[in-house]
Amino acid sequence: MIRNYLVSALRNLKKTFAFSLINVLGLALGVTACLLILHYVRFEKSFDRYHPNNERIYRVRYERHSNNGTSVRFASCSPPAANLLKERLPEIEKIARIVRYKATVLSGAIKFPEERMYFAENDFLKIYAVNMIEGNPETVISNANTAIISQSTANKYFPGENPIGKQF
Repeated sequence: MIRNYLVSALRNLKKTFAFSLINVLGLALGVTACLLILHYVRFEKSFDRYHPNNERIYRVRYERHSNNGTSVRFASCSPPAANLLKERLPEIEKIARIVRYKATVLSGAIKFPEERMYFAENDFLKIYAVNMIEGNPETVISNANTAIISQSTANKYFPGENPIGKQF
């Protein structure tokens, strides 16, 4: 019985080969496009899902076009832009700018090259969830010359010591 159906289907495919090919290729292309779009959307929506109120966090992107037609895009803006955005858009509750920096950290007599060091504004910890082992999240970056470091960084700079109040 199944053999008869397969033979009949093959005869029909041979008879209308071009039409069948167009239908099969169209179906394959449509399913592929759908899967790629779903994968892209899932990827884009996967960032920073661990933060509370993540649906209310937005990132500003800067795009600059040159005279020769090339464009440069990066997640940054000029410092006065934050104040202007908050002034013109009353729905913005908090703004925190973050600057990435590459530096050499001196702890005692040992130098540590750091590729990813960040400077942040006061509202950073009110927007993003950072689990702190020690210290007060309300005041930790409101004072000048203070830092938040990870447990592994604390062990690297101050092995076997409590890093609170230490200088580096």
